[in-house]
Amino acid sequence: MFKKEISSITGIIIVLSFALTAAIIVIIFQDLVVQGIAISERNRKFSEFIKEIDPYYKREVKEMTYYNNEERGFHFKYPENLSLEIIADKEDMFSLSVGENKEFRMNIYEAKKMEDYIEERKISGTESATKVSGYEGNFFHIIDQTGEDEYIPKTIVRKDEKLYSFVGEGDVFDDILSTFSFAEKE
Repeated sequence: MFKKEISSITGIIIVLSFALTAAIIVIIFQDLVVQGIAISERNRKFSEFIKEIDPYYKREVKEMTYYNNEERGFHFKYPENLSLEIIADKEDMFSLSVGENKEFRMNIYEAKKMEDYIEERKISGTESATKVSGYEGNFFHIIDQTGEDEYIPKTIVRKDEKLYSFVGEGDVFDDILSTFSFAEKE
């Protein structure tokens, strides 16, 4: 009788051991799943953070058309569903826009002619450093040339005595500017 009780107790202990082991495995598995979700969420938040602090974060942009201006020495891609319009093409000034709502505008000026004009209209406290195609630049808001209180976001890069002005904001603007590159002279 005593042997039967020991074997019953042993059986109960074995069953409880298996149950406890299974419970521990379930807890560990759930913890790993939760940690995996947390890591995934942390990676997503980090990616969003980078996009917020780096306006030229290179997102994958699909269905883009390539624009190359050999004479002016630059190229970029823009969404193929948007149109590109050359607004002015003079010796001392070049201007183009992309999109019906001008989601992306670009101007090239003689630096000497435009620096004072830009400084007069720049809104204090809106300036920050940036880079375009590896060149140092400045991002800021400027008062509209019509004199109205419309503030226009601009990114200006100086290269070879020229000012390259990029005007716009939002994803389309960011996507186009992220593909902009100066052609290297041979």
